[in-house]
Amino acid sequence: MKRDQLIQFFKQEAIKANEQTFPIYVQSFAYLWQYECGTLENIPAEINRLITTRALELGLVHSQKAD
Repeated sequence: MKRDQLIQFFKQEAIKANEQTFPIYVQSFAYLWQYECGTLENIPAEINRLITTRALELGLVHSQKAD
């Protein structure tokens, strides 16, 4: 699978995911990305932002405000 295809597929799935399926999609994406690229260090910034944003939207993580 090409990187661009993997990114596009993940974006589509992340948008329609719910709080139960989202972690599964993230784990699958990370596994496939590492298989294709050999490392997780070069995941595009847009994917990092998407994961963070969706996790917040789904209530899977909570942001903390600095005092």
